[in-house]
Amino acid sequence: MNDLIPPIFTGEIALKSSRFFHIALLMSSLALPVGLTLTSAHAASTTATQGAQTDAGAAGKASTGVAPKKGDAAAVTADQILQKAGDTLFPENFTAQIEMSQHKPGAAANVSKMMMYKRGNDQVRADYIFPTMQAGQRILRKEGQIWMYMPDTKRAIKLSPKQSLGGSDFNNGDLMRLDLVQDYKPTIIEETPEQWVLELKARDRTVSYDMIKYTVSKKDYRSLKQEFYTLSGKMIKTMEFTDFKDYSGLKRPSTFLMKSTLAEGVYTHLKYLQFEPNKTLAADQFRSDALAKQ
Repeated sequence: MNDLIPPIFTGEIALKSSRFFHIALLMSSLALPVGLTLTSAHAASTTATQGAQTDAGAAGKASTGVAPKKGDAAAVTADQILQKAGDTLFPENFTAQIEMSQHKPGAAANVSKMMMYKRGNDQVRADYIFPTMQAGQRILRKEGQIWMYMPDTKRAIKLSPKQSLGGSDFNNGDLMRLDLVQDYKPTIIEETPEQWVLELKARDRTVSYDMIKYTVSKKDYRSLKQEFYTLSGKMIKTMEFTDFKDYSGLKRPSTFLMKSTLAEGVYTHLKYLQFEPNKTLAADQFRSDALAKQ
């Protein structure tokens, strides 16, 4: 019968028979389990390869140090934390009435009250309204300079941000120079699930402090504590923020407690008796030549 088949086809049949023989021999050597077809064996091989590739990809990611995100808070930068904490503590515009109470061992508390106004990031004004002997004194911060108008002399004198504010534990800059983002370069030095600790280094020597450690809660970017240091690294004061209240939707502390670390028992309470955020204020209110007219 082979004589009836052309030689070329005879060769093809022989070649195909040889291939099937080799496949059968290969299956026999692999000792495939009963019921495992060539198709299922190929699928298993493909799955194993993909699994190996997945494991290799995971190992590659691990080697690059890429960690899974812990949430939006984990990706926030030091600059963003400082900006948001500052916006919560001192919004761009506000009007407030504050009471400052100075405490020293063996002495009665020295209490004063002021009306405070802030317009933008560089215009701050504080007017003494109590006690009577200080009423009429006004402090103005504008264009980086701090001035104090004295009604008895009818003159304004220039103040340093590092000078004590009315003999208290607060410096003039603590109340009048409120833009930490502009004055300090922040770095995250510690982080827990509840808070960040920032290290703020002064951008120049004109600010109140050379370095500040600033603890900020991850809950609404609330300010919790600040520690103030000299250039040599000596801590001189601490400030704690307490009694958080809601002011027209803005949750911020109503009490600032400034303590001296150089003198035991010396501290100053600053309480916000009223606080009205986002109030539009006239530019004329922050003119230096207008201080004596009001």
